[in-house]
Amino acid sequence: MQPTHRLRTILRANAAISGAAALTCLLFASPVGDLLGTDRTGIVRLVGAGLALFALDVALLSRARDHRLAVGTRAVAVVDAAWTVAMAGLALSGALAVTGVVLVLATAFAAAAFAWFEWTGASRLSAKPSALGEVYA
Repeated sequence: MQPTHRLRTILRANAAISGAAALTCLLFASPVGDLLGTDRTGIVRLVGAGLALFALDVALLSRARDHRLAVGTRAVAVVDAAWTVAMAGLALSGALAVTGVVLVLATAFAAAAFAWFEWTGASRLSAKPSALGEVYA
């Protein structure tokens, strides 16, 4: 599989999983809040809306021209890494029920995995100028 194709597949997977999480938070805010151990459904919906925008952005990036793909993917990897840190902090805060901690840590792990695959994929693309369709002197 070519590096560009592999990277687009990773981005599409990230967009699909983030979109599914967004819909879950938006449509089922109260049950999600119960699982997390919070009654703040407004925050759950706000997170869902943010995830929906993120998923849309990542899905659009997966269709970008090759020369923009590496840079955009690095930005997504940074956002995924920031999500990982934020979720780890939330899990350690004591504000969630045990099931909430497990769910939040699972999302942190998934985001960390995506960040790693995205960053390394973008680095491989940048290391191969011909894969970008450009020649660097």
